[in-house]
Amino acid sequence: MQQYRKQVTKFSLLQWAFWSSWAIYGGYLVYYLTDMGYSNIEIGTIISVRTAMGLIGEPILGYLSDIYNINKLLFILGMIVIALVVLPFPYYNWWLILLSTAIIGFFWAPQQSILDSWILKSSDKLAHNYGFMRAWGSLGFAIVVVIFGKALDIFGWGILFVVHAILLIITAIIAFYIHDAPHYNEKPSNKNNIIDQEYKTEEKYNQDINNKEINNQEKYYNDASINTEKVNRNPLILFKNIEYTMILISSILVFIPANIIFIYLPNFIKGVGGTTTLLGIVLFLNAISEAPIFFIGKKMLIKFKPIPLLLIATIFYLIRVIVVYEAVSQINFLIFGVLQSMSFGVLLITARFHINTLAPKHLKTTAQSVFTMSIFGIGGIFASLFGGAIMDIYGMTVLYRISVVLSMTGIILMAVLLFYRKIKDE
Repeated sequence: MQQYRKQVTKFSLLQWAFWSSWAIYGGYLVYYLTDMGYSNIEIGTIISVRTAMGLIGEPILGYLSDIYNINKLLFILGMIVIALVVLPFPYYNWWLILLSTAIIGFFWAPQQSILDSWILKSSDKLAHNYGFMRAWGSLGFAIVVVIFGKALDIFGWGILFVVHAILLIITAIIAFYIHDAPHYNEKPSNKNNIIDQEYKTEEKYNQDINNKEINNQEKYYNDASINTEKVNRNPLILFKNIEYTMILISSILVFIPANIIFIYLPNFIKGVGGTTTLLGIVLFLNAISEAPIFFIGKKMLIKFKPIPLLLIATIFYLIRVIVVYEAVSQINFLIFGVLQSMSFGVLLITARFHINTLAPKHLKTTAQSVFTMSIFGIGGIFASLFGGAIMDIYGMTVLYRISVVLSMTGIILMAVLLFYRKIKDE
């Protein structure tokens, strides 16, 4: 038990450091580019390049992680590469910005999936406490983003990339001192399997989390006698699972409007007279509001079924769209930040855990990477490319209508999946 608690502490600290670094680069890059004089279309191009390279990096790094079980190595490598590339960012011209953004995107986008899958694959007990550890990441993001927003008002943009690089190196150092997950088809060493041995006495806990169908699936893929020669490693088999595919599509549809808002949040905030300080407060509320959801995630997943939770999350995504586009004062954005808990918070922890049970053991990281790639990658490309163009050419009203239609479609699809699950369970 003591070893398990140490692992929880280490992963919680790693989540804290990782999301603190995201708070700086992810939170203020668009604002920085806006102040440097780039247009919405130019900013959209930069973000699209980063997102497109993330689409390439997600399946490649996720697949390598599953095949060779190198979550830790890939995570540390990504942190170091990004730190080296981002440090001289203020001295780049337009073409170097695009090149550096492409490199950053290739490693940056997959890191969330690699880290989360690293936790989920380490042991069943750690997997069921994923929310607790992820919550510390939200707290780290919340604290750093609000402090850094104020620091930018005082010291200017000169500190942005230096502090980001330092945090990335700190994150890599923390990751170095955490054991990697044992490979599913190898006989785990005593050092890496301590947590699993402790968890064998808690079989009833698994039964509370998973229904009979999922338990049977997990039993098959966790069978130590599985013949790895006959395992189908083609990641396309993931899409044979209707439930997994519908979750992906619905999530993409609600994330496109959400990504538009987050990419161009500085523009929305400036529209009501806000500054980097307000942006920092909004991002703080985003992160701090989702933390309680992650802390109670384990109990929430025991008490409620995953699909109804995902449906609720999609509905709150629509509410957030309405709150932002109908904004008449800075209070709207404070409400927007608080609603992060019931939208992103509920969707992420529910989808992460449910996908972990739906995916075959040998493709769990790939399944998580495809999910992340879909919502942030595909959704991000549409948001950055078309969001800025529609905003500049057709105006905010047209963008608002498109966002509402996409969100409503995502809600309807999730409702159909709920109906499908009820019929299947009966």
